[in-house]
Amino acid sequence: MKKLALFAFVCALSLSPAAEACLSCGCGSTGSAADLGAIGGAASLFADNQRWLIQSGASFRQVTGSFNEAGQWFETPTDSLLQSYQALLGVMYFPAPGLSLGLQLPVQGNLLSGVSWGNFGSLTPTDRPAALGYGLSDLQLQASYRFWGWEEGALAAWGSASLPTGRLDPAQPEAATGSGQTGLSGGLMLLYRPLQPVIDLSRHDLHTWWQGLIWEAFANLGYAQTLGEPPTGMSPFFQGQSLMYQLQGNVAFAPGWIAGLGLNGQLGSWQAGAGRQQLASRVKVVPSLQYEFNLSQGLRFAVGYDLPVLGANSLTDTSVYLVYYQFFK
Repeated sequence: MKKLALFAFVCALSLSPAAEACLSCGCGSTGSAADLGAIGGAASLFADNQRWLIQSGASFRQVTGSFNEAGQWFETPTDSLLQSYQALLGVMYFPAPGLSLGLQLPVQGNLLSGVSWGNFGSLTPTDRPAALGYGLSDLQLQASYRFWGWEEGALAAWGSASLPTGRLDPAQPEAATGSGQTGLSGGLMLLYRPLQPVIDLSRHDLHTWWQGLIWEAFANLGYAQTLGEPPTGMSPFFQGQSLMYQLQGNVAFAPGWIAGLGLNGQLGSWQAGAGRQQLASRVKVVPSLQYEFNLSQGLRFAVGYDLPVLGANSLTDTSVYLVYYQFFK
């Protein structure tokens, strides 16, 4: 199961949902509330003990619009621009089979022109000229543990903590690189990969080709909760709680090449003061392509697109992600 399970892990290598910043599986930068984060990923489903994983990557996010509280979607204002860029360095250690501990350090930049972050996942038109801000984003601590495995799959639990090391200054919205709040999240992940049947290679018909495909399915369900109120009033990235789900299918179509298609969703609420909440939701489609140089290293490219349906009080975006990973003993 190791080779394709590695793909599922890299698919889950994004930042925690509390900060909602990531590089893969179709998430965006801070404020993208669509994804389950890196949280140890599916690596704990197969990784050997006393191994290290180093990952580095970059992402680009273009905000395309926003949903209001009634679920209506609106494009970004004409001649406006809201882009985010992120670089990530992540380190993960596997002290025992099925157990992972990780730390991720993200750096983020934002380019805003004619528009700014608004409350409850909205966009606010402005007359400010183009402004660029950047800085350290929220640090992520993560862990996962495989507690059940069988011949065709495995089930693991994960947990994640987001530390408010990113900047949050209402006077400089382009410099917003963090949620301003400590966040905790956890959940369950399931990986299923059917055993490959013995194929008669002397046959070359479509039926035989289909039987010989190596594929896997990956599901993730999680819950995120921020602790307390945002320190500077209403933060554009602050949410009280979220239920998140991720479905991913992967197939090896050529030696070293793996194609994937994912669906990431979020259903939660913004904290709108004492006893008040605003519902939030969004859905993202994520096609991806990965090339494995060998069993220890590879490169993954993914594109995430937020659907202009099934949303409320959320920004939408189109994002591009490139991640390089390598395992070490």
